Amino acid sequence: MQERLETPDLFKSASLLCGGAHLLETRHDGRSFFFILSGNELFRKEVSYRTGHLKVNPLELKNQLNSLRDLIFDNKRK
Repeated sequence: MQERLETPDLFKSASLLCGGAHLLETRHDGRSFFFILSGNELFRKEVSYRTGHLKVNPLELKNQLNSLRDLIFDNKRK
């Protein structure tokens, strides 16, 4: 079953994307930028992230971080 998670945490979002999550959409409330993710076992992976046990490819993490930052900056330009 696909789980859904919303977070403003850039590093958590990038890490979960490296772990197989999908970016559904983004939301900006005027102050914060939120990433809405979906995926299988997303909550289990989020716990692994919080406890420091989620393993990701560092090059993929860098690419995901850059992609998410681009989304934020593109949104701020609009």
